[in-house]
Amino acid sequence: MKNTEEEIKKTFINLLKNHDIESIDVRMICETLNIKRQSFYYHYKNIYDVIYSLFEGNELKVNDGDDFETIIINLINYLFSNEDLNREILKSSAKDVLEEFSFSYLYRSMNNLLKMYDLRIDGIRDISRYLSKATSSQILYYFAHEDYLKDEIYQKITYLINKDLIDYLVKNYKQLN
Repeated sequence: MKNTEEEIKKTFINLLKNHDIESIDVRMICETLNIKRQSFYYHYKNIYDVIYSLFEGNELKVNDGDDFETIIINLINYLFSNEDLNREILKSSAKDVLEEFSFSYLYRSMNNLLKMYDLRIDGIRDISRYLSKATSSQILYYFAHEDYLKDEIYQKITYLINKDLIDYLVKNYKQLN
C-alpha cells in the first residue's frame, strides 16, 4: 500500500513537469499509473491530499539553540531545495498547504527560541504566532517572485525581522502584562 502512495506522489511530481498544477486531476494520475480511481481514493481524498502528503513527513526539524537567522536559513533552503514544485504550489489554489507548512515550522521554531526569554507560555505563543505569520508571509512572497535569490531573501527578511525586533516585542509584551 505504501508503494501505491509513493507511486501516486511520484506520478504527481512527474506530471508537473509538463502540466500546471491546476490541470492535474485524479483521472490523469490513474491513467498514467494504470490504476483504478478506487485505488487512488483508497490512499488519498483528492489531489490536495496528495500535495499535503508531499510535505507530511518532510517537516523541517526544530533544533534547540537555533537562532533566528538559522531558522530563516533553514526555511529558505527548504523552499529552494524543491524550487519548481514549491513555486508551482504557490501559484495554485493549493498554496495554503505550503503556507501552513512554512508557518508551522516557524511557529514551532519561534516557540523554542522564545523559551530563553522570561515569558509565560501565552506570551511565547502570542509572539510566536505574530512573528511566524509575518515571517512566513514575507518569505513566501519573495520566494514566489522568482527574481529573488536565496541570499537576497535572507537579507530582506533579517532586515525586517531580527533579534532586535524580537527583543522589542518581548519587552513590550512584558510591560503589557
